[in-house]
Order: sequence, then C-alpha cells, then structure tokens
Amino acid sequence: MKRLALIFILAHFLLSAQQHQGTYKNHLTFNDTFFGNEEAYQVCYPKEHRTFFYSIFFASGIAFMFFCIIIYQKTKHNKALRSSNDVISEKNRSILDSIHYAKRIQTAILPNQNDLKGLANSLSVLYCPRDIVSGDLYWVHKSKEDIYLAVIDCTGHGVPGAFLSLLAHNAIEQAIIEKGLKGPREILDSMNDFVKSVLDQNNEEGSKDGMEIGLCLIQKTSIKYSGANISLKYISNGKLNEIKAAKC
Repeated sequence: MKRLALIFILAHFLLSAQQHQGTYKNHLTFNDTFFGNEEAYQVCYPKEHRTFFYSIFFASGIAFMFFCIIIYQKTKHNKALRSSNDVISEKNRSILDSIHYAKRIQTAILPNQNDLKGLANSLSVLYCPRDIVSGDLYWVHKSKEDIYLAVIDCTGHGVPGAFLSLLAHNAIEQAIIEKGLKGPREILDSMNDFVKSVLDQNNEEGSKDGMEIGLCLIQKTSIKYSGANISLKYISNGKLNEIKAAKC
C-alpha cells in the first residue's frame, strides 16, 4: 500500500509538471517583455509598467535630441564668434598700423631734440601722449636772434587731436615763417583766423573745435608772451609768478 501511494504521488507530480510545462516560461526576453503578447506569458510586471518604461525611453530620446540640437547650435555659435573675432582682430590690427604710421608723421613735425639743445642749454621737453598719437604739440623756431617757443593743446585726444595738431602746426608756421609776423599777439590772431577759416567756423554750423596755446618770444633782454587758456609761469627772485592767459 505504501509503495502504491508513493507511485501515485510521483505520477501526480509528473502529470502536473507536464500540464504546466507548456503554459509557463522560465525567463522572458526583452522582446517578450516589451513587444510580446502579455496574455501568453506569466510576467511579474503589470501592463502599466510597460507604458512607464515606454515613457522613459521616449523622454530619453527627446532629451537626447534636444541635447544634440543644443550642441549643434553651440558649435555653430562658437564658430561664428571665432569668425567675428578674427574679423575684429584684423580690423583692429589694420587701424593700429595706421595710427602708428600717423605717429611717425606727427613725430616728424616735432622739433628735433638736437635742435632744441642748440637753441638753449636749459631747454627741456616733457612730452607724454596719452594715446599713440597726441592732440598736444610743442613748436620751436629760431629767427636770427629771436627764439619762438609754443605749447599747443588741441581739442580732443588720439586721432581727432592729432588732426588738429597738424592744423596748429600749419597755422603757426604760416604766421611766423610765411607772413613774417613778429609779436606773439599778432601771431595768435593770425592763427585764430587760419583755424576759423579751415574749420569753417565763420558760420553757426561750423566746427567748434580749436586749441589752447602759450607762445613766447625770447629775445636778448626780454621775453614776450601771449596765451589763450595757457598761462605763463616763471620764477623770479625765488618766487613763482604767473601771467594768466586770455580766453582767446
């Protein structure tokens, strides 16, 4: 009886295993889980989990697409920025080359240091342009026994001031060398007329630019001075004195 009961139990177990063998699978593949028919399998995740995973994959794909777009736009922007920087650098280099060349021209019209030493042993110049070219100008001229010294401060700095400094140089040379004027006052009056004429300042629409100037005529026993907004300072008997300039 015991043997029959054991055989019956074993037979029942084997029959049950055969009946369930065609119904269940031990392992589900990726395709079975996400692309198969759930009704044919016994799975540990409900159908809502499949939708959840689909949503994750879809969102990941969208995020990756946006990431690629951002990288592309960033690369395109950087490329355009580098191109613009190259253009700006090239133009800046060209402008600086032109300004440095203009400095050579402006330096050429300044009095030579050796000539200054030949005029007076105690004469010295401190010339420090703020920019590459300057709106300031100093001018020296010797006529027989007379020496003219001029310090000129033009409107503006840099390139605009440098243009006016050339105008000032032409104005003072025209007054002293070409016209042969002697007195500082007459020289400044002539320069004033010259500048107004060139800059068309005789009408209301003309330029308002100009220059300040201090002009000295050094003679054997005297110094004559005239100035427009640049005063003359001198030391006498150990005391500092000042002759104030006029407005024009």
